[in-house]
Amino acid sequence: MLNDPLVHLLHSLIVGLILYIVFKYIMLFKEHSARVSSMVIGALFLLYLILFYEIKDIVKGRSNLLKN
Repeated sequence: MLNDPLVHLLHSLIVGLILYIVFKYIMLFKEHSARVSSMVIGALFLLYLILFYEIKDIVKGRSNLLKN
């Protein structure tokens, strides 16, 4: 369940939303800067989650990425 790509997407969306709120209302960034910064960090977080769990599965031999 935790290795599901949709769960990773949901987690990265939540992180991006929380970062947007922090940037906009606590750190007082301008609208554009808060939006872009939170989207970039959320996208990097999504890539990290997917790559980390996929590499972990490749090492354990359970990855579907390399199977035909």
